[in-house]
Amino acid sequence: MSTLESQLHDTVRYLQKVRPLDPQELATYVDGDAASVEAILRTRAVDWGLIRDAPGRYKPAPSGAIPTGEWAQDTLPPKIGEVGTELLSAYGGRSWASGDSGERLRAAVDALKADYMAGRRVSYTQETLLAYLIYHLPRYYATIGYVLTPLLERSLLGRPLKIAEVGAGTGGPMLGIGDRLGPESLIEYHAIEPSPAIDVLEHMTAATSPNLHPQLHRSRVERWLDDPDGPFDLIICANILGELQDPAGVMKQLLGCLREDGALVLVEPGDREQSVRLRTVERQLTAEATVFAPEPRLWADLQPSDTGWGFDVGVQLEPPSWQRQLQAMAPDPAADTYLNPHVQFSYSILRPDGQVRFAPPFDRQRVTPLAETTGKITDRINVVGTKLSHDLSSTPESNGVFRIGDGSQAEDHFIIQTVSGELVDAIDWVPYGSVCRFEGVLTLWNDAEGAVNLVVDHASVVEPLALPDTRANHLGSGPPT
Repeated sequence: MSTLESQLHDTVRYLQKVRPLDPQELATYVDGDAASVEAILRTRAVDWGLIRDAPGRYKPAPSGAIPTGEWAQDTLPPKIGEVGTELLSAYGGRSWASGDSGERLRAAVDALKADYMAGRRVSYTQETLLAYLIYHLPRYYATIGYVLTPLLERSLLGRPLKIAEVGAGTGGPMLGIGDRLGPESLIEYHAIEPSPAIDVLEHMTAATSPNLHPQLHRSRVERWLDDPDGPFDLIICANILGELQDPAGVMKQLLGCLREDGALVLVEPGDREQSVRLRTVERQLTAEATVFAPEPRLWADLQPSDTGWGFDVGVQLEPPSWQRQLQAMAPDPAADTYLNPHVQFSYSILRPDGQVRFAPPFDRQRVTPLAETTGKITDRINVVGTKLSHDLSSTPESNGVFRIGDGSQAEDHFIIQTVSGELVDAIDWVPYGSVCRFEGVLTLWNDAEGAVNLVVDHASVVEPLALPDTRANHLGSGPPT
């Protein structure tokens, strides 16, 4: 520690008990100017436990559980748009979406989508990185806020926080975490990213909370794991499982980098292939950690072996200016080729300490585990399960179709809602991740899907047993009024 730092540290320890710390005032007590003091405070904020407020003063960082708050983002915050536009303007000038630069960026977005559909690895060029920024960053920003809600509603994220994000990309999750956890949260944030995307992330740090302090690691996760500087409260792996040679092996090592009460968060797009891959990895980790959410294991000593496809849905995003400008200059401006408003994702939260989001009591003598439903075809039975999808029916006039699981099933299970009414409509309005009891459902085999259909009709009752905190939930706030 330099002489100036030592002087400043002593002054901070005294004055922080008295009033907020203004760099201009602090400079009068030490051998340095206000700019030097500000730089040291910013660098040492994590070590000294300080956060910066809106006027630019420093004060002791709050401790305790982070409030749940609400998360229903339908627009990208202006600050993120401004900082991203700086990058785009540096690439193609003020009219970056038109002319040759616009054509190159549209071609890069087209290639990203084609590579994704074909399962090909991405080759990073400058255009590719900016295409990620334009097309994917807004959705990734919104998604992470929803995924953290189950931990927040149980008061399981406390200040200060030490977080690692593996495969940090261009910064979408980082920006979302900064906003979701709020400006009062002191966050030490380690971003691990081997590709040039980390250069974009570094630029985007200007748009996040001033109390999120990033440390950038330009390496593959396997190399970073040689010296990870843990333990961490939270490790996030978003949209990277397909990029790893041994995803389950890496995740097991990451679990070892957590605090005992920490959490490993896996996030993937909500399409079938990515969702199934996520569940496959999740199920290889249950010897080391407990699945906290979204699908608790409701029957001891049983594990699921179905496909595991399921997804949550967030509020649609208003296409940010980046996407609108790129679309406006496309050959077909009226299309939606370069607009990406949909927020649909799969996730898993695993904890070494055994905590689960929900463990509702129910009469096990009156309930059939989903592992045993194939022996009950054409019978009416009672089951308890977690809602693991939104309505999958093809049209509003169709029967409602909802995926469920209880952590024991060997086949995919779907609730088929054939009637409406107060006794059965809960399956429609309860949020994703809710646990319900289904009384008197008719058990049928679905040849087309190789799945079990549990039919809810006039002889059935649907009762919620455990609901997410509706103050924090983005869709579904209770029964219709």
